[in-house]
Amino acid sequence: MRSDVGLLVKVLFLLLFILSSLARATETIIGTGEITPRASLVEARKMALNVALKDGLLKTIKLVYPYPHQIVDQIYPLDFVEKYRILDEGEAENTYYVQVEICPDWDRLATKLDQRGILCRGEGEKVLLFFKQPEDIDLKAQFLSFWNKFFLLFGLRPVYNDGLKADDLSDYAFDHGISYIFRLAEEINTTSTDTASLCTFQFDVSLEDTTYNQTIYQVHLEPQINTTDIEEILSFSLNQLQQMAYDIVSSLSSWLEKKKEKVISVQVVLKNISSYKEIFDTWDKLKQIRGISDFYLREITPKQAVYVGRFRGLMPDLVDQIAGLGFAIKLRDHTVEINRP
Repeated sequence: MRSDVGLLVKVLFLLLFILSSLARATETIIGTGEITPRASLVEARKMALNVALKDGLLKTIKLVYPYPHQIVDQIYPLDFVEKYRILDEGEAENTYYVQVEICPDWDRLATKLDQRGILCRGEGEKVLLFFKQPEDIDLKAQFLSFWNKFFLLFGLRPVYNDGLKADDLSDYAFDHGISYIFRLAEEINTTSTDTASLCTFQFDVSLEDTTYNQTIYQVHLEPQINTTDIEEILSFSLNQLQQMAYDIVSSLSSWLEKKKEKVISVQVVLKNISSYKEIFDTWDKLKQIRGISDFYLREITPKQAVYVGRFRGLMPDLVDQIAGLGFAIKLRDHTVEINRP
């Protein structure tokens, strides 16, 4: 009879072996190209390299879209590759092969996917990644690699801090201006006999918008697979991960589209003022912000001035524009506190 611990160790070993390419770097993809030479080796190498770059883009886009050929067949690979390096190449029997490690141009890819209606891209907001896994298995490197690429394809900026606890996430996001929190908790329980192995997975996944304090996506899954074949168990687990990603694409895209159309009421509080000139000079600066409207000075006290208005767009965009004017900023809900430059 196999022990549960022994089965988990084997699952871990196979997972680390199969996903080793993902663990090399969180922002790179491995692509392979192989062709049957019909011309010189120089031409064969060039063609195999192009196939390898295209293969890398296919794997990248497949993280968010299950039909990547619909995109890749209509683009020139080098337009969406920031840099690459050849890992291996050579002749094998009647073929010439090239293996490359590519760093995609994530911003251009996100824009392209948005233009094609595959997803709605963000505007560079930060998303905090948090993972909780089985005690006997540490797959953070693989999870981080997968979800880092996933959110980069949305035009978002993934943030990860291995020292954070679940209870610290909200405070950390607030202190660091992070717009989203993504949580993924996984548990694996196995029941083994001499003839069968039942593997039960528990996934708890959520994506939250910290600015609006709203859950964008949340799911609890308990899929099972009845098999003694560890490779089948592994494949099943990875398939669940990818299917979650496809579900999140729709929810996150809808949310981002809704936010872009949203007009929000905002309040800007100017602190540490010493003269009326500072109050009105600041007002003149803030009125020039793109997307601001109905903006006026509502209240003046000895210690602060309060401005109110409406802003069409994302709160992080408003904060970035105010910061670009040279102000020190603190964000509390829809109130932006600033100190004069």
